[in-house]
Amino acid sequence: MKKRNFFKTVTALFIVVAVIMTMGSLVAFAEDGLYLSDLTPTSATEIKDPSSGAVVAGYSADSVFNPYNGSGNTLLLKGTEYTKGIGLIPYCDRTTGTDINYDAEVEFDISQYSDSYDTFTATVGRRDWPSDPGPTVYYMVCSVYVDDVLVLECPSLSFGEQYEICVNIAGATKLKLVTNKGAYTEHYDCSIWANAKLTKTTVTEIFLSDLTPMAATEIKDPASGAIVAGYTANSVLNPYNGSGTSLKLQGKIYSKGVGLIPYCDRTTGTDINYDAEVEFDISQYSDSYDTFTATVGRRDWPEDVGGAVYSMICSVYVDDVLVVETPSLTFGEVYEININISGASKIKLVTNKGTDTEHYDCSIWGDAKLTDVIPNDTPNDTPDNPNTGSIDTIGSAMLLLFMCAAAGLAFKRAYVK
Repeated sequence: MKKRNFFKTVTALFIVVAVIMTMGSLVAFAEDGLYLSDLTPTSATEIKDPSSGAVVAGYSADSVFNPYNGSGNTLLLKGTEYTKGIGLIPYCDRTTGTDINYDAEVEFDISQYSDSYDTFTATVGRRDWPSDPGPTVYYMVCSVYVDDVLVLECPSLSFGEQYEICVNIAGATKLKLVTNKGAYTEHYDCSIWANAKLTKTTVTEIFLSDLTPMAATEIKDPASGAIVAGYTANSVLNPYNGSGTSLKLQGKIYSKGVGLIPYCDRTTGTDINYDAEVEFDISQYSDSYDTFTATVGRRDWPEDVGGAVYSMICSVYVDDVLVVETPSLTFGEVYEININISGASKIKLVTNKGTDTEHYDCSIWGDAKLTDVIPNDTPNDTPDNPNTGSIDTIGSAMLLLFMCAAAGLAFKRAYVK
């Protein structure tokens, strides 16, 4: 009887282990990356109202504080409501007679995850409030620190603007997110970090702005010598002052892309137009990547000139052959480019001034990249990180269950009389 009970116990344990492994595989298969809002922060800002003691600003998971009443609210960005993400609201204390600004921060220990996940991604912006205070513009700045090192700082964001964050966290120990009030001290800086999560990426795309051009236009002011037009990576020159600024199209700010500004020289008495061009050697990539994609358009400028209409045309050449030419684009218009570059050696992007000769043709090629495969949010299939939840793994778990039963049967025949 003891042997029979022992057999039952061992067999039951084998079955429990196999079932747990199978269920674990199925659960892992359903994961869509690792959301920071599901983790417990190592530290987080919590700002309380001096008089009531209620929490009115700081960090919140999967919600954001309402600056008008302190209650939690949904993560709403440009009309889209996110179920996962982080809310960070900085604060300005005006009770002392002097404005005292407090940043909103949250920090996570990611040491146990950064071997399995190598990228942090989020969409950041200011929450949509129905009670936004009229035409006044308030700004905020969002930053990311990895192991106490600033790795990304987004441009100043106002109502209706958002920014895509993608930073490398492979092997990192800590990840800190910060929102500050920018140049203003109002209470409306409700930052949302939508879908803030750790993911595992495979190299499925190459941004042209990460490559060194073979040739690129660089136009200098004849008097000052300052660069005023031509090519820039991950930014675009400001035609009003020549400085670099963010890639902003229809309220969306791209973190990756190409800026191209053609130029009209009027110093000679006759307008001389210069196209803006950039060319890349893609011979080492075009066997692995077969498509070039970009969203092109004219940058949003707060200084846009009244009702005047300026147009520009963007073109793509592959191995010196024109393969796409956009229609004339003016303010507020974008064009999606998607062309085949399989086996190509060179790709050249060109922007010309169209039919006008003004200096406002600031073309943005948002997310200009070579691509092929759809990115994967789950960890790669490697010996150290098996393809958890795949058909192979689930099948392996079922095989283990079968083997346990067979082992139990053999045990019974050998020892139980």
